[in-house]
Amino acid sequence: MHPLNKLYFCLLLLVLPQIFLAQAVNYQGAPYIQNFDPNDNAGSKIILSICQDKRGVLFFGDREGVLEYDGTTWRRHSIPNKSAVKSLASDSTGTIYVGGNNDFGYLKPDAIGALKYHSLNHLVPGNTPHYRSVWQIFVTEQGVYYICQNKIFRLINDTVSVISVDLQPPCGAYANGSIYVIDKTLGMATVEGNQIVPISNCDVEYTRKKGYFFVNPHSEDEVTISFSRNDYFYKYNTSTQQLSRIELPAQTALFLKENFGFHVLNLEDGTIAISTSQAGVAILNKNWEIIKIINEERGLTDNSSITILEDGNNNLWAAHRTGVSRIDLSYPATFYNKNQGIEDDVITSTVHEGMQYIGTEDKCYYLPPYQFSIENDNHKAEVIKKLRVAHQFIDINGHLLLCNWMSLSEINNKEVKHIYNKGERIFCAAYDKRYPDKIAIGLDDNVVICTFRDTGTDNFIEITDTFTIDDNIISQIRSMVFDEEGKLWMASYNEGITLITFKNKNLTDYTLTRFSEEDGLPAQIQKSYVNNFNGKINIFTPKGIYEALPVHNAKGKLTYRFNHDKQWGSTFTRDSCGVKVAEQINTEQFFIYGDKTGLLTFKGDSALFDYKPFLKLNNIRSISTENKRFVNIGGAGYFCIYDTWKKKDVNKSFDVLIRKVSISTNDSIIFNGSFVDTEGKVVISQSAKNVPVLKKQFNNLRFHFSSNYLESAQQNQYRHMIEGFDKDWSVWSSEPSATYTNLPYGTYTFKVMSKNVYGTVSPVSTFQFRIEPAWYQTEWAYLLYFGIALLLIVLIAKVYNLNLSRQNLKLERLVKKRTSELQDTVDKLKETQSSLVQQEKMASLGILTAGVAHEINNPLNYILGGYTGLQAYFDDKKEQQDEDVEILLECIKTGVERASEIVSGLNQFSRTQKKLNEQCDIHSILDNSILMIQHLLGNRIELVKNFQAQSYIVLGNTGQLHQVFINILINACQAIHEKGTIKVSTGVQSKHLKIMISDSGAGIDQKHLSKITDPFFTTKEAGEGTGLGLYISFKIVKEHKGKLRIKSKPGEGTHVIISIPLYLTEIN
Repeated sequence: MHPLNKLYFCLLLLVLPQIFLAQAVNYQGAPYIQNFDPNDNAGSKIILSICQDKRGVLFFGDREGVLEYDGTTWRRHSIPNKSAVKSLASDSTGTIYVGGNNDFGYLKPDAIGALKYHSLNHLVPGNTPHYRSVWQIFVTEQGVYYICQNKIFRLINDTVSVISVDLQPPCGAYANGSIYVIDKTLGMATVEGNQIVPISNCDVEYTRKKGYFFVNPHSEDEVTISFSRNDYFYKYNTSTQQLSRIELPAQTALFLKENFGFHVLNLEDGTIAISTSQAGVAILNKNWEIIKIINEERGLTDNSSITILEDGNNNLWAAHRTGVSRIDLSYPATFYNKNQGIEDDVITSTVHEGMQYIGTEDKCYYLPPYQFSIENDNHKAEVIKKLRVAHQFIDINGHLLLCNWMSLSEINNKEVKHIYNKGERIFCAAYDKRYPDKIAIGLDDNVVICTFRDTGTDNFIEITDTFTIDDNIISQIRSMVFDEEGKLWMASYNEGITLITFKNKNLTDYTLTRFSEEDGLPAQIQKSYVNNFNGKINIFTPKGIYEALPVHNAKGKLTYRFNHDKQWGSTFTRDSCGVKVAEQINTEQFFIYGDKTGLLTFKGDSALFDYKPFLKLNNIRSISTENKRFVNIGGAGYFCIYDTWKKKDVNKSFDVLIRKVSISTNDSIIFNGSFVDTEGKVVISQSAKNVPVLKKQFNNLRFHFSSNYLESAQQNQYRHMIEGFDKDWSVWSSEPSATYTNLPYGTYTFKVMSKNVYGTVSPVSTFQFRIEPAWYQTEWAYLLYFGIALLLIVLIAKVYNLNLSRQNLKLERLVKKRTSELQDTVDKLKETQSSLVQQEKMASLGILTAGVAHEINNPLNYILGGYTGLQAYFDDKKEQQDEDVEILLECIKTGVERASEIVSGLNQFSRTQKKLNEQCDIHSILDNSILMIQHLLGNRIELVKNFQAQSYIVLGNTGQLHQVFINILINACQAIHEKGTIKVSTGVQSKHLKIMISDSGAGIDQKHLSKITDPFFTTKEAGEGTGLGLYISFKIVKEHKGKLRIKSKPGEGTHVIISIPLYLTEIN
C-alpha cells in the first residue's frame, strides 16, 4: 500500500467512529433519583446544609437543628437555642462542626455513643457582639474556621480566637487549601491564621455586588471564581497572581444568568455541579458545557436546590425547600418514566435514523431531538398516533416496520401507514436479503409470507401479495429469524422450535420440522427466543442457551441436534440459568436478559459476564442495543438507556454500622450509634473500652444496624449472628434489626454483615458484650451453697439417727404383725392344700368316671342288642305278641337310653383335652350339664329351659365349657335352700352367644359381689366350698374370648350372664 494511502486509511479509522457516534441521540432523560420528603427525615422541610463523616453517615442542617441519616433511620440533634443550622463540616476525627444563629459548636459522642452538641460560645474571648448566622465552616490545617458576616471564629487546640470582618454573604469559599472571602473594604482576600490578606490583581467586576460568590479548584495553581447571576467565570493563578476571564458557552451563560446560583461543586469525575434557586441542578463538563439538567421535570421534588454534596459513592445529594434528594450520578444510565411521558411497561425499542422509538403495552413513542430550555427543561417522549400494543420493530431496507396490535405498520418519522391489516395480532417479523421482496410475519397460529414493493411516492412500502403457511404445528410464534441458508427458524410461546425450509425463492414450496426434547432441546421450552448471531442459530430458553448443529439421521437426511452452546460461558450452559433475550452490542459484547441480566464480554476463549450493575433495575421487560455502545432497557413503567462505555464500580467496599443496642424489655439504650477509640476519634469498630457489662436480668437485647452504602439503601440486605449463641448466620433479610431473648450469662460477640443492591458484601462488623451471672451463679454463692450443704449433712445425720431408732421400734411391731399374718397365711395354705387335694380327687374322679362310663357302655350295648333282637322277633310274630311284653320292651329301651345319656354326660365332663379349637354345640353342652346335676334338683327345684330354636356353635373346649355350666348350676342349686326355680336361656347379640342362668336363691351381698370371682373366696361354711369354682369358670370364659358377669341382690336371687363369640350361627 502506498504510504499516502496508509495515512488516509489511519485518518479514516480515527474519523469514522466520531462520525458514527455523532449520529447518536442526545439523551437527556433523568438520572436515578430517590426523594426524601418531610415525613422521611423527621419532619424537616427546608434543608440548609449537608456534610458526611468518614463513616459515611450524612448530616443535614435545617431550621430546627441537625438531622443524622445512616441509610435506614433519621435522628434529630437540637442545639440549645433551637436555631437554624446553615453550615456543617466534618474532620478526620469524625467530629461534626455546627454553625447556627448566635451559636456555634460541634457534635461529639457521649459515654454510650450518642452524639451530643457542645457549644463554643463560652470560649469566645471578651464581650463578642451579636454575630448572627454562621454561613460556612472550613476545616483546615490551621484550625476550624466558622465564617460569619461580621466575625470569623477560629478554633484550634480548644481555643477560640476572633477576626472582625465585613463580608459579603455567603461569606467564604475554600479551594486548594485556602479560605477565600470578599471583604467589603479589602475586596477579594484569603484568611491566613488570624489575618485577612487581600489578593493582588483580583479586583473583579462583581466583587462589591450582592449575590453569592464561589471559588473552586481548577488546577494545583489555579482557581475559578464565579458569582450568582453571572454569565462568565474568572480564572485566577495563585502563583503568577494573574486573573483571566473565561468565556462560557452560550447555553451555559444563558442558564447561569437566568438562574441564581446557590452552590458550585467540583465532582470527582471532573464535572461541575451547580445548584440553583429555580432550575434544579446543572452538571457541566470540563469545557463548561451543560451536559445534564436535573429538575422537577426529571424527578426532583423542588427546583430550589439550596446546597449540594457528593458522597463517598460519587452520588449527589441536593437539599431543597421541601426535603432532600439523592441523585445517582455514578450510575451510567438515563431514565424515561412518567415525568418524560412514559407510563406503561416498555416491551420493545429501537433506534432508526438517529431517532429512538419505544413500544409499550398501550402506545408507541418516539424521542424527539433534545431542545435545551431555560424555563422547563425536559426531554419528553411523544406519542405516535394510530399505534397500539407494540411487539417488535424491524428495519427493512431503511423502512421501519412495527409488529403491533392487529397490523403490520410502517413508521416514517411520526407518520404511520398500516401496510398489512387483516384483524390478526402480529407478534414478530423476519427479513432476509436473499428474498429481497419478501417479509415473513408471525401470528398466533400461522406464518404469512408478504411480497412488497417500494412505491417511491410517499416513501412507504406496499404489500402486493401474501401467502399463508398454515399448519397445526405452528402456534403462538413470538420470534423468528432466517439462517445463512435462507431457512426460517421460529420460536413459539409454549410449543418449542419450528423450522421452515423453503424450496423456491417465492417461499411457496416448503417443509416444516418441529424440534422437541428428543432432538436435545430442554423439556421446558416455554417462552423461548431464537436469533442469528454471526451466522449461528442460537435458542434462548429457560434452561440456558442452545445451538443448532446440523447432523444426518439414520436415513441420511439432514436434520439438527441441539446442545448447550459453550461459547456463551459456563453461566448460560447450565439448566439453572434461563435466558429470555440476547442482543449484540459489538463483535465482543452481548447484552443478555433473563434470570441474570448483564453484559457478556468475550476475551479470547473466555467469557466474562458482568451482571451486578443491572441488579438495580427491577421488572425488566425488553432490551435492544444501539451504536455499539448503548443498551436500551424497557421495564415496568420506565425506559432506561445504559452507557456500556461508562463503568460503575459496583465492587467498591463499604461497611455496615451498628447503630443502636438496647434492652428490648424496657428500651434502655446500651449503645447509641458512635464508637470512639482511645484517642477520642469516631470509628466504625468497637474498642475494648466500649465493651458493656450487663446484669443477668438485662439479657434481652435488640440490635439496630445500617449499611453506609446509601445508593438504593432500601434494597440493602443483612444477616447476623451471636458468636457463642447462634450456630450459624441468619438468612439474608432487609430487616435492619435483630432481637435476642434469654441470653445465658457469658461473653458474646454480635456479628452483622450487609449486601448492597449490586450484591457486594461488606466486611463483618462486631459488637462485644458480657452478661454477668445472677447472684446465685457467682463464686460467693457457690461458697454459700457449700456451707449450707455441710450444715444440711449434719442435720440429716441427726435426723437419720432419730428416724433409725423410730424405725427399729416400728420394725419390732411390724415383725409381730407379719408373724400373725404369716400364721393366717399358713392356715389358708392348709385350706388351699385341702382344696388342691379335692381337685386332685376330682381329677381322679374324672378319670375314674371315664373308665366307669366305658365299662358301663359295653353292657348297655349288649342289652340294647338283645332288645333289638327281641323287638325283631316279636315284630315277626305280631299276631302272637302280648301287650305286656310290649310294655316291658319299651321299659327296657327307655332304661337303656337313659343310661346312655348319663354315660355320654360323664364322657363329656371327664374330657381332659386343653385345646380351644373344637366346634362346641352350646345347647348340647347345656343339656348334658343339666343332666349331670339332675340329682340335685329333686322335687324342690324346678329347672326351666328357654333355648333359641336353633342351636349355636362356638369355638372352644367342650370339657371346659361343661365344667363352667356345671359349676354355675351347682352354685344355683346350693343357693336355693327350699323350693325354687332355675332358668336357663340362650340368645344372640352382636355376633355373640349369650347364656343366662338365673336362680331364685338367697342372692349375694353387695360387699361380696366384687370378690366373687377371686380365687379361694367363698361365702359357704368351712368344708362346703373351696372358692375356686367361679374363679375357674371366669378364667375359662376369658380364655374363650368371652365375658362372665354376675348380678345379684340379697333375697332376689342371682343372674349369671355368659357371652361367647359365635363360630357358626346355626346347626342344620
